[in-house]
Amino acid sequence: MGRKRRGGYFFMWFKRDHQPRHVHVFDAGNRFLGRVRLDNYLYLEGGQPPATVVAIIREFQQTGVL
Repeated sequence: MGRKRRGGYFFMWFKRDHQPRHVHVFDAGNRFLGRVRLDNYLYLEGGQPPATVVAIIREFQQTGVL
């Protein structure tokens, strides 16, 4: 399991979680926002996450965190 706080958001992921690969995202108040897919950066539940969330996830991917 991985966890990181960045930009007022909390990100959590599990190495052996179900497909498609995704990250669980919470706001600063620990309110669940959704699970963001890593292949198309959309919520599994439907809809588009904030651009800030997508930028942080991309940064995690580029730096090898994810």
